Amino acid sequence: MDAFIHISQPTGVEFSRSQPIKSYAFNNFKGKIYMTHITYVEASGEQITVDLQEGWSLMQGATTNGVEGIIGECGGSCACATCHCYVDEARLGDLPAASETELAMLAHVAAERKPNSRLACQLKAGPKLEGLIVHLPETQE
Repeated sequence: MDAFIHISQPTGVEFSRSQPIKSYAFNNFKGKIYMTHITYVEASGEQITVDLQEGWSLMQGATTNGVEGIIGECGGSCACATCHCYVDEARLGDLPAASETELAMLAHVAAERKPNSRLACQLKAGPKLEGLIVHLPETQE
């Protein structure tokens, strides 16, 4: 079983975040991977911007990139509320509505629940979330 990764960026072409920036081929699969900039603001005020592959949750992006303040005890199954975050209020309209399960879990967050509180495991990276800023609470437990 042969697998390879081909990453190309033609010279002279500017890429915006709404364009694919990487092409991957695994055996007979060829697809485009879209990357989304997400900025996490830790409780300390430190800002960390990461590129997330389309479909990754903001929780996955935070834990994979060592962002302080997201625990994700349940691994993203919306069962623990340890990935609580505050989404930039100006961008709330870009997010899908919270499910009943997410709303129920938000009732159990350790930090103050605010109108812009969401669970990072329920927010998936994609073009609509490009440039999103999320603030992390002082505590998750």
